[in-house]
Amino acid sequence: MDTTKVIEHEGTVREVRDGKVRVAFVAKSACAHCQLKGVCSASEMEDKEVEVDVQGQSYKVGEKVNIVLARSLGMKALMYGYIFPFLLLMITLFAVYGVTGKEIASGLAGLFVLVPYYGGLYLFRTRIRREFKFLVKKFV
Repeated sequence: MDTTKVIEHEGTVREVRDGKVRVAFVAKSACAHCQLKGVCSASEMEDKEVEVDVQGQSYKVGEKVNIVLARSLGMKALMYGYIFPFLLLMITLFAVYGVTGKEIASGLAGLFVLVPYYGGLYLFRTRIRREFKFLVKKFV
C-alpha cells in the first residue's frame, strides 16, 4: 500500500486464537509528534485494541506488529463518530428552537436525538466492523 494513503500504528499482539489476533497499540493525535507537545495540552495519546482476522498467518503473543488502515476509512470513521452526530444535534437544536422558542426543549431534544443515532451504530456494529478492515504486518 502507498504510505500516503494509509494510517499505520506500531502495536503488540495481546492474544491469538481462531485465526484472529488482538493487537494493542497507542493511537496518537497528529500533534503528538510535534516538538512542542510538552508545552501544549492539545497532544493526545490513547490506548486502543483491535481484533484482526489473520487466516494463514502466524503470530505470537508479545510480537511487535504494524496495524494498517486505509486513510479513507479513517475519514469515514470520523464522519460516523463526530461529524454526522454534530450535524444531527445542530439541526435538531435549531429546528426545535424555531418551533417551540424554548432553549431547554431544544437542548434536551438535541441530546435525545443522539440516543437513537448511537444506538443504530451499536446495532449495526458487525456490518460496520466488516467495512473497517485492519491489516497486520510483521514489524520491520
